Amino acid sequence: MILSRDSAYHGVGAASLAATGLPAMKEGFGPQPEGFVHLGVPHGLKHGEHATDVLVAELESVIAEIGADRIAAFIGEPVLGVGGMVPPPEGYWPRVQAVLRRHGILLVLDEIVTAFGRTGHWFAAEYFGIAPDVIVTAKGLSSGYIPMGAVLIGGRMYVALSPLAELDHVVEVRGLGLMLGVEFAPGVDAAEIARACREDGVIVRAGVGRIVLSPPLVISEADADDVVAVLAKHVRCPGSGRCTEA
Repeated sequence: MILSRDSAYHGVGAASLAATGLPAMKEGFGPQPEGFVHLGVPHGLKHGEHATDVLVAELESVIAEIGADRIAAFIGEPVLGVGGMVPPPEGYWPRVQAVLRRHGILLVLDEIVTAFGRTGHWFAAEYFGIAPDVIVTAKGLSSGYIPMGAVLIGGRMYVALSPLAELDHVVEVRGLGLMLGVEFAPGVDAAEIARACREDGVIVRAGVGRIVLSPPLVISEADADDVVAVLAKHVRCPGSGRCTEA
């Protein structure tokens, strides 16, 4: 299930139109994919002085009704664009993010309009002081000269590999974004680890005493999990042939 909002605009592709909360945009299109739930429009004028409290309570209620384990993500424009150029009520985004993190639900920001300085910050996420799991952007990326979009993802791979640093033969786990490296103590054969990973279907690059990764920006969460699992398995027991330790 995907949570969206009334008055939201996310495009006219199949799923993006289903996430859109503007009925006029959907006229003449259908049937639309199931699994999209629309919450109240984040507009202080509509919900009054305590709009953020009302909207957060609604979010909590919907999560309880559907079940957090059945909800993949919450998608929203930081500021409603086509829906009226509506900033959210005070404190809305930090509180929404807190609820989603507590329930293990991803936060996706549609920054097609708001990215690259339109709010006075590089991304509107910075303006509102939040750290989404995914940012979707386009338009300002090329000033409209060519049709180009981008999906920016958070650093979950790096976080998942950080426990390897506790191993005696691992000197450091480091990285930034989708640039990752594992530095080994002397005597560890990085090339052997790379070969073992390849046998398990994961290609990594071995250097002198280190493994480095720079996976494609379009990598899926499932593929990222596979990379982490395979690399972690062979780093934990280097040089022992086929490693079975989880």
